[in-house]
Amino acid sequence: MNHWLSTLDARLAQLPVALALELPGGSRVGPERPDVALRFRGPTALAALAAGRLGHVGRAIVEGDVALEGSVRALMLAATGFLASD
Repeated sequence: MNHWLSTLDARLAQLPVALALELPGGSRVGPERPDVALRFRGPTALAALAAGRLGHVGRAIVEGDVALEGSVRALMLAATGFLASD
């Protein structure tokens, strides 16, 4: 999981909105007062986020494996930072 955390930490710092992540063990990554937060209940969606597979993260939110705190608009702005740029 350390590889995921270093990948996510670097991306979080570059996002256009403040995004915090709560990991399955309860620890947090990201700013203390975020615009939006995601609470991961397991490692699968967290790995998908680290890999930039946003569709998998979206499905996990809908299915209840990831809890969303904040507005969907802020989440969509944060998602742009996870999209690959060529």
